[in-house]
Amino acid sequence: MATLLDLGQLSEASYNPNTSSNQLPSGWTRVDQTSDLASGYSGVAYFNATRNELVIANSGTQLSITDLAMDATLGVGLPTPAGEVALVFTNAVRTNFPGARLILTGHSKGEDYKRGRES
Repeated sequence: MATLLDLGQLSEASYNPNTSSNQLPSGWTRVDQTSDLASGYSGVAYFNATRNELVIANSGTQLSITDLAMDATLGVGLPTPAGEVALVFTNAVRTNFPGARLILTGHSKGEDYKRGRES
């Protein structure tokens, strides 16, 4: 099972799309990524073939009015455009790894999905 250190390192790497494979935790490979300017969402998918685990690392709030408003929306339990994009990205990546254990990590912009809004 992915360790907390693995998840922390994968979350950190999700902020830098140019992170090389040798900078990722052992056994993990970047398999997909997305960035949606309209919603502000970005996320990266990593896979560990030995463990058959798929990790989706979601980016978090940047210092902007739009992101702070999105956090306020999350705080009252309402869905956000970034959460919807996170859901679509996660479901699309999952189809390429049937049977893999899905682990969600990262920060606020994928929170809608982590709250169980999956389709």
